[in-house]
Amino acid sequence: MDCKEVLFELSACYGVSGRENEAGEYIREKLSFYLDEVTLDRSGNVVGFRRCGRENAKCLMLDAHLDEIGMMVTEITEDGFLHFENIAGVDSRILLANEVVVHGRERLYGIVSCKPPHMNTPEERKKTVQVADLVVDIGLPVERVRELVSVGDVISLRRTSVELRNGRVAGKSFDDRAGTAAILYCLDKLRETQLPFDLAVLISTQEETGMRGAKTGTYLIDPDEAIAIDVSHAYTPDAKKEETARLGEGPMVGIAPILDRAISKKLISLAEKEDIPYQVEVMGGSTGTNAYAIQISRSGVRTGLLSIPMTYMHTCIETIVLDDLKNTGELLCAYVRAKRKEWE
Repeated sequence: MDCKEVLFELSACYGVSGRENEAGEYIREKLSFYLDEVTLDRSGNVVGFRRCGRENAKCLMLDAHLDEIGMMVTEITEDGFLHFENIAGVDSRILLANEVVVHGRERLYGIVSCKPPHMNTPEERKKTVQVADLVVDIGLPVERVRELVSVGDVISLRRTSVELRNGRVAGKSFDDRAGTAAILYCLDKLRETQLPFDLAVLISTQEETGMRGAKTGTYLIDPDEAIAIDVSHAYTPDAKKEETARLGEGPMVGIAPILDRAISKKLISLAEKEDIPYQVEVMGGSTGTNAYAIQISRSGVRTGLLSIPMTYMHTCIETIVLDDLKNTGELLCAYVRAKRKEWE
């Protein structure tokens, strides 16, 4: 599987939290190559199974989230500009002069307008830009804007993915389309592997707005164990080294109170056995990922967490190393294969 090609295709799909339809349809088609049944549930989750055919079989679930950050139209001004508010963790600093897509009655390209620096007062230059001060310009007269756009329409960030040097790639919504790509890579590696248990895949919606898809999807699947795959922070010069991982040094194995300690240890031992580079991410709380929602589903699910190191999270230039994505998939594959003896 060409990880870069798949990741770039996933990134090109739009899927702001709560409006993941386009991305969901694409991922459903991709998963259909590897799984026996793939459906969209009422929450918009993509739910798939590879059945073993055994009665009362155990079930291992792999999860990554489908949604991305974005905005929503709150007002159309008399001049035809669009005011908006953020959906999920959008940093207003990264919005200025950005290209966007307004999902109105048709797809409309626009830009987040900004005041030229020549026109800013000394006081304005010192201020942090606020979302309330920003508008989207789609270049149409107000009458036409009102025909095509409604309050409540979703706005996506627009950016073409790019390949940098040293195996690095950058683009929008790699959080968490990179996790989805890692699962696809794992499934591709497992095509000829017989499993004595059911393998479920949950590509979940609305993680960025409260892990809602993981809650409903995990309840539906009811797995015995789960591994959540997400992204986490890698080092940049303005970050603390002790709180970040390093790009290119492998997936981050999560250790946290909510995560099953035995699963974390198994992931580490498998990485060492298979010579897969890895890093350890220690978290004192609930991890801020779907692992939290999965772990407390029904009567509880033993859950592990793998994260792909990423810089510039929640921007249009989220950056990862492709080898980290591949190695996440390799470690997932090793874990699935290791369960064969335990669950045979």
